[in-house]
Amino acid sequence: MIKKVLVLLLIASFITILGDWSVLENVTAETVHQTVTSDRNHVLADVNEVIDLTTLRVQGVFGDIFMDAANISSANPDVTITDTTITISSKGVFPISFNYQSTQMTIYFFTKLASETEYVIYEEDFTGMPNGALPSGYTLYNNLGQGGGSAAISNERLMLSPSTIVLFPSYLSSFTNYVIDTDMRMTAATNTSRWTSVLFRYSTENYFQMAIRNDASAANGVEFAKRIDGGWNVPATAAYTEALNPASTYHLNIDVKDTTIVESINGTEMIHYDAAFEFTHGRIGVQADNVTVY
Repeated sequence: MIKKVLVLLLIASFITILGDWSVLENVTAETVHQTVTSDRNHVLADVNEVIDLTTLRVQGVFGDIFMDAANISSANPDVTITDTTITISSKGVFPISFNYQSTQMTIYFFTKLASETEYVIYEEDFTGMPNGALPSGYTLYNNLGQGGGSAAISNERLMLSPSTIVLFPSYLSSFTNYVIDTDMRMTAATNTSRWTSVLFRYSTENYFQMAIRNDASAANGVEFAKRIDGGWNVPATAAYTEALNPASTYHLNIDVKDTTIVESINGTEMIHYDAAFEFTHGRIGVQADNVTVY
């Protein structure tokens, strides 16, 4: 299904979480540091920013501590850790090992240049990957979120067979607001109403999705759908300009911000929905109904 997956965290979106629009023009990475928990296990920073561990809170079964009280470590040479600070000298995603009392977890540090306005929290184009097994960190399910499904890397693309869900790395579930960009080509479908989708805020049988039917020009050819306790609720639909061409690749964009979801295809906005209240976070992935996509 996928040639490229890009998930961006916009600074403006994260300011919304903090409820502080007034500093938007002057926002820096320091303004978006947060209390770390097992569910929200990430920290945002600028490249070469000296992060003060004595002010960075971590909450868990042990209570509430500052990060300098724990043992943190990284084997990455771009990460420098002292007793009270951590500094990262390049852009990217950096897993940091956290150990305190009997608690062990991974905290993800995301860095950007100070001049940039967004964090790339996940990016993959599958270039150079051999045909066969999925990358490490991916999860394969059938379309009910159970064991099964069929997906593989094929010619430097992620290919999904019918009735398959593939979830991207689990650390993405700690985010609420982001922008997803991905490219998709549907090569086969059992009939024109079958679909593929991008999943977000996913847990088993509970998630949101942008779905695109083989006949995307139908009145419900593009959907914003809610999967709630194993049942479907489809509050918003739209018709694209054409049925999907099996020889064409389509660029999908999903802007996820609090309760507002905006879905676009090839730069054209298709759906703007303002009542996505049910789920606040969860995993990100892709799904094939009775179709083959890659």
